[in-house]
Amino acid sequence: MSIVFCILQQDYVLLAADSRHTRGDLQACYKSDRGVKTIEILKGRGALGFTGEDIGEQIVFPAKREQLLDDQPGLKEAADKLAEFGRTVYQTTSGGQQGVVEIMLAGFENDSRDGITAACYVLRSPGFVPCAVFFPYLCFEIIGRSRHGALYGLHRFVERNMDLDVALRVAVFVLREICEQDTTVGGQPHLYVIRRDSKKNQAEVRDLTPLVSWAEKAGKHLSVVMLTGLVPSIDSVSDTEMKSGG
Repeated sequence: MSIVFCILQQDYVLLAADSRHTRGDLQACYKSDRGVKTIEILKGRGALGFTGEDIGEQIVFPAKREQLLDDQPGLKEAADKLAEFGRTVYQTTSGGQQGVVEIMLAGFENDSRDGITAACYVLRSPGFVPCAVFFPYLCFEIIGRSRHGALYGLHRFVERNMDLDVALRVAVFVLREICEQDTTVGGQPHLYVIRRDSKKNQAEVRDLTPLVSWAEKAGKHLSVVMLTGLVPSIDSVSDTEMKSGG
């Protein structure tokens, strides 16, 4: 299983995922924290993450190899192609009895009303009908095992005008807090940033050690605050810290 979410902003899209791959039931579960649940799409102009049963890998990776996710003019077309491909694979593999698969494609979409807009498409088995989310109407979307757990952190911290460094902190904090509590997700976070004005391939954000360390300290601090009831005086928090969440 896994968790994937995206944060949509005017100038960038951030896609985040954990890296735990599990197999088996709760009594005998195999796990690996080196799973691959994210890939670049549209030749670097977008990113994809998927969660759920192992059949998801049999959909996403062959679609990538066959260029269905790169040789498309835009995000919607890639989502439509993947939906058609996913339905075929899902139904022809053991009659479609493969459990839940969820796929998220994120990037920028050409919108006739608003120009280029941050967007994501979610596909869910068995129909894989693309469900679109557009900025600024929504600022995030989530799929996966701990979807409900991620809702608190994203509702609490995500705004419509966030600096990228704030979004990176939020994403790593949310991932770490969920992975700390739910054993079906875990491992190092994978983050992709797709910029509105960039035509270059998007590289995964790899050096996350400082953010992971910060998130661990922030989680422990939050526990102390909740257990002791002690909070900093509002007068001790600067305006800059209030705006940045720091």
